[in-house]
Amino acid sequence: MSTEELIERLAGAERSSLQATVRGMLKLMITKDVALRFSFTGMDCRRQKTKESFKNHAAYERIMVALKQTRFDSARRPEVNRAIMNALKNVPDWEGGRDHRVRRRVPLRRNESSSTSTIEMQENAENSNRISATLRRSPRQHNATPIHSVFSKAVRLLEL
Repeated sequence: MSTEELIERLAGAERSSLQATVRGMLKLMITKDVALRFSFTGMDCRRQKTKESFKNHAAYERIMVALKQTRFDSARRPEVNRAIMNALKNVPDWEGGRDHRVRRRVPLRRNESSSTSTIEMQENAENSNRISATLRRSPRQHNATPIHSVFSKAVRLLEL
């Protein structure tokens, strides 16, 4: 895939907000596991290098170019940087990660045993997972296909 085709696909991830557009572009380019290896600067709050820097990666520039082909073409670099920082900060919530992190508690009703409550909690979790899976498959999300493997090949070519 050429760089132009990659940018065209990324521009196709345009959503209603800059934050959603950037998140969609990131999800098209990299998997959750790869995204977890990045932070915007590559450093933690103590300024120690803990991850790879996204702002110094070729993918950052590809997003900037792709945004110029969307309605966010006038977005300033600091706004885009903030959107990328937020998207990278929330990577653990991708692919249902938030459902695993946030547990819904079902209050015990009087005169009920705890085993009934456990069954209700399991049913609620199963229903929540079914709904999340349905939403992830929804065609309204985006019509572009994931390009993780194509992107990794493109990045390798850029690094040569």
